[in-house]
Amino acid sequence: NPDTMPNAIWRDPDTVEAWCGELSTDGPVFVYCAYGFEVGCRVATQLRERGFDARYIRGGLAAWNGAAGSPASPR
Repeated sequence: NPDTMPNAIWRDPDTVEAWCGELSTDGPVFVYCAYGFEVGCRVATQLRERGFDARYIRGGLAAWNGAAGSPASPR
C-alpha cells in the first residue's frame, strides 16, 4: 500500500495472535494506524501483553504525513 510509512508491514489488527509469532522480541515494535487512535493503541497493548516492547506512534499515519515523513513521537 503506498499509504504506509517506509518499511512498514500491514497486519490485520483483529488477528494479532495469528501473526505476533513472526515478530522479534529483540527490539521495539512500532505500531500505527491511520489516525493514531484506538486501533494502534489496542494492538500495542496486546503485543505488550505478549512480551513485546510495543509502542504506538502518536497521531498515526496522518501525523506522519503532516510532518512530511519525519518520525512521529513513539509512546
